[in-house]
Amino acid sequence: MTSRAESLKRLKDSVLLRLASTVRYRSRLRSGRISRFLFSKNDYRPSDNTVKPGAFLPPEGKTRTSVVKSERLSDQQLLDMGMEQAIARKRNYHGRTDLDVANTISGEMFKKNSMWIELNHITFLLHSDICGWPLAIDDKDIQMNVALEMTEIAQLHLT
Repeated sequence: MTSRAESLKRLKDSVLLRLASTVRYRSRLRSGRISRFLFSKNDYRPSDNTVKPGAFLPPEGKTRTSVVKSERLSDQQLLDMGMEQAIARKRNYHGRTDLDVANTISGEMFKKNSMWIELNHITFLLHSDICGWPLAIDDKDIQMNVALEMTEIAQLHLT
């Protein structure tokens, strides 16, 4: 027999899944705010409160970086979501970095490499991806230049 909390969680997940299925799965973002959760101390420098470029880079062999569409979420909601993701990954949650979508997509390196930000509800509601990264195998320097450009406009929020 399941507990009441488990039943409520299944109901919530079911409702969110139905809600997500009514929204276009893949639509490009042109404005608003996105957030990237930080699960490693190697992703930021507390000494000057800045994000390191590696925080934005996609996993090896991938062309997408996972982010959250966050402009309508409170700091507490983002903290809860980040903690939930950390638990699911068995990692520590250190904070998040926020990016303004319009500033990000207008960046020189971002445009030059035909990158985009896409709402993608497949993983969880409000999940988005920074898409179009060149594969690191071929263009590691280009990836790093795009990530450096993003660090210049990123805002760090540590827990």
